[in-house]
Amino acid sequence: MKILILQTARFGDILQTFPVINSLKRSKENIEIHYLARERFSSILDLNSNIDKVHILDSKSILEPIIMSPFEEGYDDGTDKALEALQTTLDQLTEENFDHIYNLSFSPMTSYFTHYLCQNSTNTQSFGYTRHQDGFLDFSEDVSAYFYAQVGVGGQNRVHLTDLYATMLGLDYTEQDWQLPLQKDVELTDFNLPNNYIAVHISASQEQKTLNAKQWTEILKANSQLPKFVLLGTKEESPLAEEIAKQADVINLAGRTDLKQLTEIIRQAKGFIGSDSLPMNICSFTHTKCYNISFNSVRFWETGPLSKHSYIRCFNTSKDVDLDLIQKDLSAIFNNAQLPDKLFYYNGNELTQRYTSKANNYDFSWELIKAIYMEEKFPIIDDMNLYAFAEKIGSLIHIIVENLNFAKQSQMNDSHLNIITECETLLHKIGVACRPFRPLINWIYTEKIKIPPGDVDQILERTLSTYNQAAQVMKIYLGEKIHEPVDLVE
Repeated sequence: MKILILQTARFGDILQTFPVINSLKRSKENIEIHYLARERFSSILDLNSNIDKVHILDSKSILEPIIMSPFEEGYDDGTDKALEALQTTLDQLTEENFDHIYNLSFSPMTSYFTHYLCQNSTNTQSFGYTRHQDGFLDFSEDVSAYFYAQVGVGGQNRVHLTDLYATMLGLDYTEQDWQLPLQKDVELTDFNLPNNYIAVHISASQEQKTLNAKQWTEILKANSQLPKFVLLGTKEESPLAEEIAKQADVINLAGRTDLKQLTEIIRQAKGFIGSDSLPMNICSFTHTKCYNISFNSVRFWETGPLSKHSYIRCFNTSKDVDLDLIQKDLSAIFNNAQLPDKLFYYNGNELTQRYTSKANNYDFSWELIKAIYMEEKFPIIDDMNLYAFAEKIGSLIHIIVENLNFAKQSQMNDSHLNIITECETLLHKIGVACRPFRPLINWIYTEKIKIPPGDVDQILERTLSTYNQAAQVMKIYLGEKIHEPVDLVE
C-alpha cells in the first residue's frame, strides 16, 4: 500500500503527525509512506526514518509570481507562473498513484489537492478535507467534520490532535509510536552543558503566545535554586535570549543548535519550560518533564505536551501572567511537592486539572460536544440566562423546520427562503454570543456543508433531517415549549 500524508503547516504540526507515521509503519505490512510538506518546514522529517519519500510543496515558487508581479516592470498578474508551479507538483504526485491520501492539514486550501489527486488517480481513497464535485468543501469522514465544527480557535474541543488522527485512520498507538530515535551522530560537548539542567525555550510559534524578556528574566532569577537554565531558540530569537542572559545566570544556546541537537538537548534535560512551540512538542517524544506556559489564544487541549509529567498553566494573555504563581508551580514540579490549584497536568492517560477546593472543571459546551458526538448524557442547564438562549435557539430551529416542511409539500419560494435565511443568520449570531450552545450551532452548519450536490428535493430532505435532529436536542431542554414563540429580538 502506498499512502501520502499531507501536512503543510509548521514544524510543530508536522511533529504531531509522527505517531501516525510510526503506527502505520509498525502495524501495516508492505506500506510505503510519502509525505508532502512545505520546503521551509520539511527538515524536521529527517527525524523520522519511517518516511520513505518526501515531496516538497514549494510555496515560494507558487506564491512569489502573484505577490511580486505588481512590482515588476511590464506588469503581469503572475497567475500563469503560479499555476504552472503548482501543476508540476500535482503532476508528480499524481504519477505516484497513491492508494490512500491522509490530509492531516485540515485545511480548506489542501482540500483542493486531495480532490485533484483523487480525481486524477486510479482508486485513490482520501481521508480529511476534500471537495464535492461542484467544488464546495467536503469531509471524507466524520472526524474531519468534527474538526471543522469544534476544533481550533473559538472551538471547545478537548481531544488532542494526535488522538483525532488516530480515530480518523483507525489506529491504536503504543509507546513505540511516541519515540524519536536517539541521534547518535549528534555531538553536544561543545555546548559545555552541566549534568543537571532545565531547558527553556523563550519564544513560541507566534509572539502573543509567549513572554517578554522582562518576564522571563524575573521567572528565571526567582527560581535560581533550580538546576541551571539553558536557553533555546532560533537565530531570530537570539536578541531576546541575549537580553535575558545579561540579567540572569543562564547558558544561552539560542541560534546555535540544529534540529537534531535541539532534540538531544531536550532529551537529556531534567525538565523543560516554554510556551506553544516545536521544542515543547518534542518533549512528548523524548518523555521530558515539562511546564507549558499557555494562553487562551492557544488550544492546549489540542496541541499541548503529552509526556507523562506535563504541566500546563494557562493565562488569559501574556499581560495577565502571574509570575509568583509560576514560581510556585516550578518549585512544586521540580521538587516533587504538592501541585498548586488549577494547574493542568497529564497523568499518562488524560489531561486533568488540580483542584484543592470544591470548584470543578465542568464546562457545558464540552459536555454538549460529548453528548452530540460521543453519545454521552446531555448537560443540565442551571442558569436562567442560558435557558433564555435555549428558548431562542429552539424557536428559530422550529421556524426553520416549519418552512422546510412547507417547501417540501409545495415548492420552495422566495418567502420560505428568506425566512430560513434570516433564522440561520440569527442562529449564527447566537452562536457567537452564547458560547455554551456554540457546539450545536456549529454542528448544524457543518452538517449542511456535508450535503453533496443533488436535486432540490434531495438537498431539502438532507437539510430538513439536520434541523430535525437539532430540534430533538432542544426538546431535551424545552420539551414542547420548542413550539412556542419567543421574543427573538430581546
